[in-house]
Amino acid sequence: PVNTSRGCLYSCRFCTYRKLVKGIHYKGLDCLRNELRLVERLGFVNHVRFTDDNFTANPVRLKEVLRMMIDEDFSFSWSSFARSDAITPETVGLMHDSKCDFLDMGIESGSAKILKNMDKRLTVDKTKRAIDLLNQHGIYGAGGFIIGFPGETEETIQETVDLINSSGLPFYQLNLFYYSSGMLVHAQRQEYGLQG
Repeated sequence: PVNTSRGCLYSCRFCTYRKLVKGIHYKGLDCLRNELRLVERLGFVNHVRFTDDNFTANPVRLKEVLRMMIDEDFSFSWSSFARSDAITPETVGLMHDSKCDFLDMGIESGSAKILKNMDKRLTVDKTKRAIDLLNQHGIYGAGGFIIGFPGETEETIQETVDLINSSGLPFYQLNLFYYSSGMLVHAQRQEYGLQG
C-alpha cells in the first residue's frame, strides 16, 4: 500500500470520512517518486495499491502522477479507488501505460434520482463511458453500490440492476445503506425520517 493524498474534494451525503479530514492534502510529486523508487528497489513487489480516498479526484495531479510512473517505467502494476467521471480517453490511456490493472469505482447507484439525493455529482452516462473505456484498455473495473439510500424505491433499485447487467462491469459489490450520525445526510434526518 502507498498513499499519495488524504481527504476528498466531494461531499457525498453517505460519507462519514469528510467530517474527519478537512480538505485534501497531497504528497509532493518528488517525494512520491522517491517512495516508489524505494518500492521498486525492494525487488519483490509485483503490485502497488494506492490507498488514497480518491486517487483520481484531481485530474491535473492524476496526469502528473501517471506520467511520472510511465517515465520511471516501474515493473509493478497498480490499483486504486477512482471516480468514474475521472476516466477519460486521455486518463485511461495514461493509466494503461503506467500499468494500472484494476480500479474500484464508487458508482453507488444506477438511478439519477438517487445519485442526486446522494450529492454524488455523477451521471449514469459518465459511468457507462468509464466502464467502456476500462474494458477497451484491459483494466478491470469494480463498482460499489449502495442500496436503500433515502428515496430508494423498487424502480430505482431496478435501474441499478439494469446498469450492472447492461454495462459490461466485470465486478460489483452491493452494500446496504445504514444510517450514522457521522454521515453528511445526518443534517437531513428529519426530511428523510432517519432515526437511530
